Amino acid sequence: MLKVHAYEMPIVGGPPGRGPSGPAGRTRRVIYLEVAPASDVAIEGVWMGDALHAVDTTIRKAPVRLESAVNTAPDARNIAVPATTNKVVEIVVGDALPDRKPGSDALAALRGNRAAIQATSGGRALVVPVAGFETRDPIYLP
Repeated sequence: MLKVHAYEMPIVGGPPGRGPSGPAGRTRRVIYLEVAPASDVAIEGVWMGDALHAVDTTIRKAPVRLESAVNTAPDARNIAVPATTNKVVEIVVGDALPDRKPGSDALAALRGNRAAIQATSGGRALVVPVAGFETRDPIYLP
């Protein structure tokens, strides 16, 4: 694993003119994990506190920009991952999964960090610490 970029964005109600909808008041957390181009990495979940959270993953082409209907101006602050030749894995953190408790490696990675990515690469289990989440502009979710 080469580099971790982590962001959180407050979710506001539905798009303007369509009335409130969506999970307003919640926070969307997205982690971008840069790995070597030939890496075969599978993300199993993200540990936050003592809970493993479900994830949705996608491979993205860098540079990666954060989408926000609240702030549409082109801005360096909207770049989540700068241009790179590395593979970029987007990890959208979902709800906590029931009945999963962190092992000693996850607990060690969480010590002093906000989260930890549970992954496998080349058949080997990995836990990647996430120091914190940078706050970005609010987003609308339908």
